[in-house]
Amino acid sequence: MSISTPLSSFARISAAHLDELIALLEIRVLGLSECLVSEGFVLELDGNDAPGIHYILSGSGLLHIGGADSVPLTPHTLLIVPPRHPLKLEVPANQAGIAPVVVSGREHKRVVDSINRFRAGSTEPMTVMICGYFTAAFGASINLFEMLSMPIVEQFDPSDRLDVYLRTAFEELMAQ
Repeated sequence: MSISTPLSSFARISAAHLDELIALLEIRVLGLSECLVSEGFVLELDGNDAPGIHYILSGSGLLHIGGADSVPLTPHTLLIVPPRHPLKLEVPANQAGIAPVVVSGREHKRVVDSINRFRAGSTEPMTVMICGYFTAAFGASINLFEMLSMPIVEQFDPSDRLDVYLRTAFEELMAQ
């Protein structure tokens, strides 16, 4: 038997306490990447030792994550991927029956302004994904995403302007 409790009956944390908790959160960026994938291509990326945050700036496709279900991608999709989970970013061809060309990210990587740029295909990219690999610790001992076993996927609305905030953070980190 399931018992449902209204959310309004739970205690809410005050803004001051939330600020204190956030102040104890330490996020360290370990690396930044940009993935550009043209129609009819699949970009394969090795699993990183750190959790990854991935955001679709433009385009659509599928993200195949090792050990998890494939995720349909549209602009403003945000994913947090567990450590050591390889990825395949697929942008299918518009024509039926054409197999995608698989490209190894390891072999098609350039470093531009300290950012790893992975490219699959030479035509205008259909899908653009920015990625950051990070550690997130709470206090002195808790690594928040180290034990994550399945990806976290959230779809945002353009009015949330998450793309603007992430691009700004991306540019600030590049400048450092």
